[in-house]
Amino acid sequence: MLILPKEPHILRLAVGRLWNGNVSTDDHLACLCEFFQNAEGIVVRVIIPTLPNEKKPNISRGSRLNSIDEYDSVNILFVDEDNQYLEVIFGLGGSYLVRGFDTPGHLITDFSNESFSFIYERDKDYISHMEMLIPYDFFPTHLKAINAFLFTNDQCLAYHPLSGDVLNIHQPSVFPFVKME
Repeated sequence: MLILPKEPHILRLAVGRLWNGNVSTDDHLACLCEFFQNAEGIVVRVIIPTLPNEKKPNISRGSRLNSIDEYDSVNILFVDEDNQYLEVIFGLGGSYLVRGFDTPGHLITDFSNESFSFIYERDKDYISHMEMLIPYDFFPTHLKAINAFLFTNDQCLAYHPLSGDVLNIHQPSVFPFVKME
């Protein structure tokens, strides 16, 4: 079982295999997702190298983007005991979107009236660092599962593989278990 720790400790998930568990033919496609608790909420961090042919919108970094599914992104799903879940999406160009679901694939909120603390930086080695604070009020109360996905170059990579023959990331019942420290 994974543990979402309190700072200074960090839970790290490497996203580097295809969604079905197979090895990607593009071995340079990967990202690292990091998580920890602080006094204000859950810090979600993504570290990813610049990827070839990134599809990213022409908007200012740090912007909320409703059409984020049209672009390359990292999607992280946090599932509670009732199988409701929070999806946090970081666009590779520095945009974000946070959504809530009450059952697999059934959107109940896009948090359009909320503003989240979001930081985007690209270092001298062209590594992007994105970070968001999810206040405890928005985070699943009884966290039970987690998974992370990278959508880029018409591929989907995952931390933990999904089931089935057709890609569907909204399968919280197959995600690895996690609990809060």
